[in-house]
Amino acid sequence: MTKRAAARLETRNKVLAAARALFADPGYDRTTVRMIAAAAGCSAGGVFTTFDSKEDILAALVFERYAGLAAALAR
Repeated sequence: MTKRAAARLETRNKVLAAARALFADPGYDRTTVRMIAAAAGCSAGGVFTTFDSKEDILAALVFERYAGLAAALAR
């Protein structure tokens, strides 16, 4: 993995972790991309190089949860 790819993956993971926490409290509707960026320690531009929108972040979180559930059910 290149340094750039590793950095992009690290940013993605930080954004998802921050969004997961913020979507829980104060909630999805009250969370902004700027809030996610601040909690992840990156700029809003950094969020948008990884995700197209706040909805895209939510979709990634839902897919992550679904994939975990599907794996558990397959066992």
